[in-house]
Amino acid sequence: MVALLLLTASLAAERLSFNNINYLLLACEWSGQSAIVTTAHTVAERTTAERPLAMTSRKRPCERRMDPVEPRSSILSQTRLATRRVNAPKPKGELKWGDGTTIVGTEFVRLSTRNALLNRTTHYLQTGDYGFNIPERAEIVGIEVHIEKKRSVLGHVEDAEVRLTRNGTLVGENRATSQRWPAENQVTAYGTPTDLWGIAFTPADINNSGFGVAISALMKPFGNVQTAEIGAISITAYWTKHGAGE
Repeated sequence: MVALLLLTASLAAERLSFNNINYLLLACEWSGQSAIVTTAHTVAERTTAERPLAMTSRKRPCERRMDPVEPRSSILSQTRLATRRVNAPKPKGELKWGDGTTIVGTEFVRLSTRNALLNRTTHYLQTGDYGFNIPERAEIVGIEVHIEKKRSVLGHVEDAEVRLTRNGTLVGENRATSQRWPAENQVTAYGTPTDLWGIAFTPADINNSGFGVAISALMKPFGNVQTAEIGAISITAYWTKHGAGE
């Protein structure tokens, strides 16, 4: 650790940074039973040379320590796993996931279809009850979804829709891709730490049990019988304290 800077002639303070964490270096000088403490307030966006550190002095017990200070603009995140998955009707959707009811846990839920001359679209597999607890004064900056999925070896399955839900209702942009689903278990990521899917979210939206994701698959004619399966579905929410008054 870095030793404290002890000054005898005058008080001063420096900003130090280790592992991308800013620290306040306290310099103190004894005067009887109390001490004058000088505190440096870090400015994450600028260097010391560009903008001198604000200095404050007051009498209080001398403390020999370095206090970590979290930059106001740092991005934080929470990842949660869906604890509720349910088959949700989709307009023109023909195929139901599982037995068409609520599916708990993270085991794979399957649907299958026999070969047909036309494409067939599935209902939504819709998730919820993630259990997020994001601070109410945070600013949501991105949402990332991870879906475990696979298809039968003889089959052609791809995304039809991948959308977020707010309070149980579909919202935002469709993040489906035209890539063929893998024949073995594979996790596919949708969204990024800076992607809001075309809509603004509040912490209350994310913390709500109706927040989640809904996925619908497209089954193309291929072979005799083909299946599509979806396993665990997780969501990572990203937010910042910048501008939150924290």
